[in-house]
Amino acid sequence: MAGGGEPRKESIGGSALIEGLMMIGPEYSAMAIRKPNGEVHISREKLPPKSVLTKVPIVRGVIGFAKQIAMSTKSLMESASFMEEGPAEAEAEGKIPAEGADPVEAAGEGTAEGAGPAAPETPATPDRPAKPARQAGGDAVIYVSVAISVILVIGLFFILPNFLAGLIGFDKGTRSGAILYNLTESAIKVAMFLAYLWLASLLKDIKRVWQYHGAEHKAINCHEGGEELTTENVRRHSVRHRRCGTSFMFLVIFVSVLFFSLLPLRGTLFNIVIRVLLAPLVAGVSYEALRFAGRSDGVFSRVISMPGLAFQRLTTKEPDDLQIEVGIAAFNAARSDYAGDVGAAGADGSADTADAADASGAADVVEAADGTASACP
Repeated sequence: MAGGGEPRKESIGGSALIEGLMMIGPEYSAMAIRKPNGEVHISREKLPPKSVLTKVPIVRGVIGFAKQIAMSTKSLMESASFMEEGPAEAEAEGKIPAEGADPVEAAGEGTAEGAGPAAPETPATPDRPAKPARQAGGDAVIYVSVAISVILVIGLFFILPNFLAGLIGFDKGTRSGAILYNLTESAIKVAMFLAYLWLASLLKDIKRVWQYHGAEHKAINCHEGGEELTTENVRRHSVRHRRCGTSFMFLVIFVSVLFFSLLPLRGTLFNIVIRVLLAPLVAGVSYEALRFAGRSDGVFSRVISMPGLAFQRLTTKEPDDLQIEVGIAAFNAARSDYAGDVGAAGADGSADTADAADASGAADVVEAADGTASACP
């Protein structure tokens, strides 16, 4: 954070998509997608006005988490609509780099020439460019997808671990027994979370998502380090970040141990219901801890960040230069002072006007007032 009269940097976070990234700034959300023909499609949308509740500690974490899940799901579905060919087919045709290929050589290949017919597009607006038309009821699909995701998370990481821990004969009537019960439940949560990440990492397409995740972190770290966002500068930075959603998941597990260890243990049904009811509170407190860790460099913030940073060894991979270019394009488009065009950009991720360069390194903007942007979901 800038001090001594220097302007503070804008707080921007986001999430990895299919062959692209979504970034959220204080005023705009943006998405950059590497299309199968090699072009980078940039879209930008103004965010709705912030509610007064986004200023309330704990509550703002619950609201921000829910909004980011919805926005990430929507962006994920939109990114999938651009993939007229899957990553494997595009890689076979040289439109995206094969694993281990030279990204500089690959950058010159994916031009718009010879691309297949474009999907029908909706009219563009200044902040919302033309994009493939979505089927009617698309918003309903998003909301249903978010609801199913929340139910699965609660089921897998709250209800199932509690049920499995309940099969072990702890003396729940004593404080030590209650603590052991909650520690066992949390160990099951961590094991399930690690197993999920490990299994996901075995999929080739997911590895590319992890690479875009790394590109997102590199761009954010470069910006927060006060450097101009160029491919060379971004490449030097770490793929890990303290405010990552992976760190948030660990904090949720840690905070749940503290909360539920203080509660009396009853029957299995009571334990499950109380955990579901307290899930928003646990998420809100975890968000405040993550927010503090992202803004502080003290011993406490480093300690609570360590497990999440370790988890990111599974969820982030080194990106190639083409992926870094997409990360820079998405980051710049989410800035309040972005002056570039939206829509199809060149194969190198640059916008169609020279004005885009003016936004790449500027830091003369204020940080998000409520600080809700995280490095990733």
